[in-house]
Amino acid sequence: MVFFGGYLGYLSALVDLDEDSYYQQVASATEKQRLEQQLARAQSILDARTRAYIRQSHDFIVRKQTELGLEQPQVPEPPLDTIETIQEAMRPYLEGVVPLTAEDQLTLNTIQGNEDDVGFFVDEVSTLELLIARTYPEDEEALKLADELRRKKLTGALRQLLLMLDKRRQLAEQKNVAQNAQNYWELHPKAPPRSVQVLVQNKASGVTPELNPVQLTQISTALSVMPPDFTERLQKVYIVYGDDKMRRGMSGVGVVFMKGENLDFFRVLVHEFGHIYDLHREVAQGTKSEFYDGSYRLFEEDQSVDYYRLSWFDNVDRNADTLGFASTYGMTDPFEDFAEMFALYILQGDTAADWIDSSSVFAEKFAFVKRSFNQRTFASVQVFLARPYDVTQLLVDYGELLGGS
Repeated sequence: MVFFGGYLGYLSALVDLDEDSYYQQVASATEKQRLEQQLARAQSILDARTRAYIRQSHDFIVRKQTELGLEQPQVPEPPLDTIETIQEAMRPYLEGVVPLTAEDQLTLNTIQGNEDDVGFFVDEVSTLELLIARTYPEDEEALKLADELRRKKLTGALRQLLLMLDKRRQLAEQKNVAQNAQNYWELHPKAPPRSVQVLVQNKASGVTPELNPVQLTQISTALSVMPPDFTERLQKVYIVYGDDKMRRGMSGVGVVFMKGENLDFFRVLVHEFGHIYDLHREVAQGTKSEFYDGSYRLFEEDQSVDYYRLSWFDNVDRNADTLGFASTYGMTDPFEDFAEMFALYILQGDTAADWIDSSSVFAEKFAFVKRSFNQRTFASVQVFLARPYDVTQLLVDYGELLGGS
């Protein structure tokens, strides 16, 4: 565990750096430029890690408040697409209705002997304001709001403000990525292989719609990045419209059901293909294991059982190493564990490789999936630091992932 204080100290050192006196020691302008680039890169990494700790500290505080029976502050979840909606969400803090700082401190004072968790707590209003100012230097309203919260020492509110501003930025990025993705699929049309049957239906109207060429391209592209023997495991892909109760994707042995209205169709499809690869039932007999897929009991000789046992005692009980999972959703059961790791390996290859050092269990899972792909690896445009709720939430640069093919 690296305590947050270490990062705060480094942040302070970077902020207080007297660049003129420092660069007096550097004779070469090229060297100065190189050092400036290194400093900017270090600051970028630090900001990303700071954000990860802020999110973890926020989740930790809420969890501990629940365990201690403290009343949870009721703050509405507005559509965080404008500064006005964020200002409105901050009003309870400014008016003293939600005094998070006091509750944070009470929570921490009640915790006994758990230094790892305490290390996640962030109680530095100046650091939070500085991070907001550096990330959103042109947003005058956000900066005024941050300054007011800092002067009132509302640490919890500043943390919430940063998360809200980040959420607003992510929403804008998602719109851009969605448009870029649409452009990518339209420029790289492909047809699925004849061995896989693609069917479409509309449950609301009963009328069979035409197959969407973009979705056909996404299916074909997803198949192209699968392990060598994958097409032997998949028979049909159903695209379903008009079913409000349907999840984004579902899968059974050899068949996948996809919600046609999905905007993240490709990412969800890769996750579902992970289930197809995992639950092929290639072992038909042997010693029965402790794992069940519905009423079907998996055999010890099935390689998937080796993967499950890295984190799971059975279908329900797992070990305490949360960093051994690709996402929070991967902690649901052994099958979601595999599908999320499978999706992370493809969609966020550099992130998956970066997380190897975080957990020996994660490293073993990474190696297991890598063997499935005959050591093939995938590139991603950025490295994410914090585990997501589910891997499909992480944005994908398809040109980087697929190399323009």
